[in-house]
Amino acid sequence: RLRDATQRRLVMNQLNLFLSLFNVGDTVEAHPACDCWMAGDRFGKVTKIGTKYVHVQMFVSGKIRRFAPENLLPKGEK
Repeated sequence: RLRDATQRRLVMNQLNLFLSLFNVGDTVEAHPACDCWMAGDRFGKVTKIGTKYVHVQMFVSGKIRRFAPENLLPKGEK
């Protein structure tokens, strides 16, 4: 039990670290492995940061998509 709680705490700390990389209003790029990136909907603006996901309004389609933070890149990072 203790091991499970420790692992959960570690995962949540890693998730919070990923989420702290983004701010509302930042321009981001979807990871190239995402379907929307392959369809040409690559860049967007962060509209909301939840407890597990980052919500991004895409520039091309105008849709608000929900991404896990590890599937986003700050604009210009390769």
